[in-house]
Amino acid sequence: MSLAWRNHAAGWGLVARLLHWLVAGLVLFLLGLGLYMGGVEDVFRQFELFQLHKSVGVLVWLLMLLRLGWRLWDPPPPPLPARAWEHRLARWVHGLFYVLLLVMPITGYLMASASTLEIPTRVFGLVELPHLLSPSEWLETLFYTLHQWLGWLLMLGIALHLGGALKHHVIDRDATLRRMLVGR
Repeated sequence: MSLAWRNHAAGWGLVARLLHWLVAGLVLFLLGLGLYMGGVEDVFRQFELFQLHKSVGVLVWLLMLLRLGWRLWDPPPPPLPARAWEHRLARWVHGLFYVLLLVMPITGYLMASASTLEIPTRVFGLVELPHLLSPSEWLETLFYTLHQWLGWLLMLGIALHLGGALKHHVIDRDATLRRMLVGR
């Protein structure tokens, strides 16, 4: 059992594990909320859900900055033996996650900034973010479309990531998944 804060040769440290699972949970919540909130007919409830979505999106963006900094400061453990294409795919998917989870909140923020409804963005009701753009239906639609397509791409990446983790655990019977689980 490893309780090391930093990564080590045998696996991920506690900080990397906590950041991984915290971001993973928040992202799954955001994806589910994003799919659900557009269909809510009560405008007051929909407003609350959009504010929650924006707030959690800002939190994910900040956590991803922290996670990127931690990863640069504390490099990952060496990968376990696998085929070359599996290593390439894993690097590609992990890189995709970093890009998407840093860019998606920005596209959401720019969409809110360009909104013709001019609804303020309040992060957990505490801090109001200034809108960077003038209201523009064209820009709002552009950033909405980008945000939505990046969300679908993120879901594809999650499916690949989960599929790879399960393949390593069930078929290869290696420690890839166990290294990311707390207490293993």
